[in-house]
Amino acid sequence: MSAFDEAWNLTKSDFYFGSDDPKKEAGFHSTGGWTHGMEGADKLDFRGRDYITGVNLNHPIYRYKDWLSDSKQTLTDDERIKRIIDTIIHEEGHEAIYQPLVETKNLEFEDEGYEPYYYSESYPSTLPQEYGAMLIEGMSKDEIEAELKRRNIM
Repeated sequence: MSAFDEAWNLTKSDFYFGSDDPKKEAGFHSTGGWTHGMEGADKLDFRGRDYITGVNLNHPIYRYKDWLSDSKQTLTDDERIKRIIDTIIHEEGHEAIYQPLVETKNLEFEDEGYEPYYYSESYPSTLPQEYGAMLIEGMSKDEIEAELKRRNIM
């Protein structure tokens, strides 16, 4: 087995080569092992974790400075590494805030006198999940609001 193959076996539960479509996610977090239909998920080793975090190394965000424009100025290796780290922090941020958001939502149901009937009723909406993950990532309020508007979440 080559050194690359051995290293890839150690890291493939966190990194994968998915679509290079800019509309697809650059990273993901999944509680309970659900993989959002992620390409190649059957080939990953999740090592029995209750949640997974993944980074799509094929996404244009890791190749270009302004990956949303037609300008294709490439990133340096250091810039690429920084973006990968930022994505990991963001996705781990989702995991850090997910359960407290679910508990808060369930307490709101309890305060109103009933329990959620469906699991989806306990699922926190996208806005607080993304806002919290971006906050943990270290983004400022203005940066967060601009990104949420760009994604049509806010």
